[in-house]
Amino acid sequence: MMLNKTNLEKLPDLLDEIHDRHFWIDEITYDKNCCEWKLSFGERKKGPFNRILKVTGVTQFICNDIAGTVLNSINTLLVDIDNNCITLECNAPAEIKLSVRPDFEISID
Repeated sequence: MMLNKTNLEKLPDLLDEIHDRHFWIDEITYDKNCCEWKLSFGERKKGPFNRILKVTGVTQFICNDIAGTVLNSINTLLVDIDNNCITLECNAPAEIKLSVRPDFEISID
């Protein structure tokens, strides 16, 4: 599944695949040179974390584990086209925000 700003009507399908999936917040990767952000996730708290949520076209990345839990789960993904921002909301308090170019892509591998 690949999403960009032209097919965001498919966002609910992507949310069905990632909602309540677990991930280690300290294992999120951001490659500034490739403008690529990745989050490995899985269905269970102890893994395996064998699926990847990937966003390309990322220009900045903010990650703050407010709850200090390290292990978290995905609640929803918000895409703000007007402000070129993607926000990942988690079940435990965390701030995960991506600034993206207009040609961003979101995919699940």
